Order: sequence, then C-alpha cells, then structure tokens
Amino acid sequence: MPLAQGLRVRLFDANLSSPTLIEDLTDRLTTFTFTTRIHGGFERAKGTISMSLEEAWQWLSSPELPGRFFFRLLVSREQDVIWEGRVMEIRLIVGGFQLRQSAADLRNAITPLVGSTEGTVVTNSDSLSSYPRRELLLTLPAGSNANTQADAATLASNERGDPKQSQEFQVGAQGRLAQGIDFTALGYWSSCRDQYYSDDDAGNTDWTTSGAHSLDKIVKEILTEECPDINSDQANIDTISRDLVGIDLSGRKYAQAWIVDLMSVGDSDFGLPYFAIWEDRKPYLRKRSIATLDWRVFLRDPSRIWQAISRDAGGDLAEKPMYYVRGGDTIRVDDLVPASLLSPALDNQRTFWLRGTSYDAMKDVLTLQPDTPTRGLASILPRLGQVERNQ
Repeated sequence: MPLAQGLRVRLFDANLSSPTLIEDLTDRLTTFTFTTRIHGGFERAKGTISMSLEEAWQWLSSPELPGRFFFRLLVSREQDVIWEGRVMEIRLIVGGFQLRQSAADLRNAITPLVGSTEGTVVTNSDSLSSYPRRELLLTLPAGSNANTQADAATLASNERGDPKQSQEFQVGAQGRLAQGIDFTALGYWSSCRDQYYSDDDAGNTDWTTSGAHSLDKIVKEILTEECPDINSDQANIDTISRDLVGIDLSGRKYAQAWIVDLMSVGDSDFGLPYFAIWEDRKPYLRKRSIATLDWRVFLRDPSRIWQAISRDAGGDLAEKPMYYVRGGDTIRVDDLVPASLLSPALDNQRTFWLRGTSYDAMKDVLTLQPDTPTRGLASILPRLGQVERNQ
C-alpha cells in the first residue's frame, strides 16, 4: 500500500553534519504513522517493513554489527520536512517470534516471556556493553498441550542458563512465514534526555543570584550545554520576559525534564509558553495563543484542510495535505457553530489550540488532540519554586 499524497520516507546515517543516505523506505513500508506533541515537537514515528531475515539482521545491533540505531529518519514532501527523528527501537519479527532492541537503555539483557509469565532478566558479564538492550518475546500457541510446550521450551532455551522459553511460529494463509522489522523513531526532542543539567556544574549560570534571569535565557543555556544534537540556531526562541531570579536548578535532571518544568512557570502576563524541536532540529519557544489561525476546516467537507495564509480568519486560504498540521498550531472548524449564533463568546468554541497530532500515512487519517489550558490556581499564580498541584 503506497504512502499518502506524495510523502517520502528516507533513512540516513547518524552523522548529522554530513548525512549519508542509507535507503529510501517509501515503497517498502507496510504500516507507517507519525505523531507531533507539545511539549517536544516531532514525537514518534512507527513503521513496519517486510524483508528477509538476512536483511533484518543488518538493522539489529551487536558487537559485530553496527545496526541502525540513532540513524536519522526523514519524512518529507518535496523540499518540506514533515517529520524527522532518530531510530530508537527495532523489533525483529518472524511469525510469533519477536526480538526487540531498544537504544533507550544501552544494556544487554534478555527477558523471555513464556505465555504471559515474564522470566528473569539475566545479567551476564557483557551486560554493560554498548549495544542496545535486547528483549526476547516468545508466545505459546493457544491450546497447546503440556508436552508440546515443554519440547518448544527445550529447543528455545539458550546456552547461558536463562529461563526456558517457548515459541510459536505462525504461517499465513499463503504458506509463507511473516517476517520483517518494526521500528520506532523518536524526534530529536528525545536527545534532550541524553545528558543531565545542573546549574551547580562548572561554567553554568547560578540562577539563584541577582540578575535578569528570564525563562528563554535559561532554556538557551540548557540546550547549549546539554543538548548537542539540537541545532545551535536559537533565533526561534522568543523572549519570555518574566524574571526568574532565585529559581533553583541545582538538582541534576535531564535537560528535557528541566525544560518541561520551566514551561509551567509562565510569563509575567500569565501566558503559557510551549517548547518544540522542529525541522533541522531547531528549537522553538512560543506562547500558546488562539488569536491567530493556522488552519481552517469545514464539517461539510472534513477530508480537506486549508492553511490560513495570513494567519487570520478573513485571509486567503490554500489547501494542504493534512499531515502538515502539527502540535502548537491553531485550527478553526468554521461551521461548528451556526452562523446565526456567532458572537465573540461562541467564536472561541470553534477554535482549538492543538496539543498534538497523529497521522496514519497508509490510511491518510489525521487525529487531532485539542487542548484547553488549565485554569487551575497553579497555572495562573506567579511562582518561582515548585508548586504542588492536586489534579
């Protein structure tokens, strides 16, 4: 099944300064979805590719094979970047046999599953090696008798004393063994969990001392010091004027965690900012607003979406593929409120600020997640320290 409306999906190596094209995956994908979310920007892409077992092993990582981890996945339409990120999880599939590797935890461990019972994670002498964590997922066929299970478990047991494992290989209607890989890529926002930040570290600003310590300045330092994969172009980080002098960032947390915490502080006008990493790995810091429009859609023809060229309700419109819509945008459903009832009070009921989006590139279906900023006390009171919220 082809991808929708001119999308192209390509895999590059992990060299961000001078990338090399590894493969064009466009015509090989059998499933493909991608999401955006605030905070973060490009969030997640997941796909499935049918391939030979020999080729699939080139994706996986071991001391002998580099694999495809941290390779750049680029989704584009002509020259427009629609989504980009890095491969972080790969799952080898052969019928009911699945071997999962994840770069989120650079350890080597095998977690056998026998039916619904999880085995013991085995720690070996190579458990701290640099290739990604492995999990072996094996499923028993429903209704198998005890002897069949025992035989399968014996055959599947490995040589390192791991719990015995049972397996099922499912053959499809055409008599062929389904095999290939599932992969998951995360947007480069995920790279802000690669390193820790603390203002106690040498060379970092002590934000508790006197001075004009605005939110945007703090975010810029965190990105510069601890997020090397993020583009150094910070021109899209807007000024958030509120002075945060006295804020305590002496703890040691991932850069991503600090940035998310800071977004809840808000500006001096109580406006709530949001943070995202978009195309070319550039960081964006904006205040959310529904005063301007990015997109318009009509209930009478919901399969078409229109870009508001001048970002207002009365300007020109241009039809765009729906996968251009992303988290942080505003969208208006023009005919959601009958024209006879329109008033300033009701107009905002048809306009939505988007928390996130999910697009199925095979079905050409876009799912939108609107968001209404909380009106809780914690979101509107000026604060410098931690505010406890009871949801």
